[in-house]
Amino acid sequence: MNRPLAPGTSREALAPLLRDVRAVVFDTDGVITDSARVHAAAWKAAFDAYLRAHPPEDP
Repeated sequence: MNRPLAPGTSREALAPLLRDVRAVVFDTDGVITDSARVHAAAWKAAFDAYLRAHPPEDP
């Protein structure tokens, strides 16, 4: 696939584009790409926002 799909692309429109796909690799643990910094920043943002909204009674 050489171009990004528009948000809301239907399954029917996507199916012909994926017909020749033989495999998909999900790199969720950073083995293929170095994603540790991105994950750390995302978790920090999530926890910082949560803790601002729900501060602990006894930090």
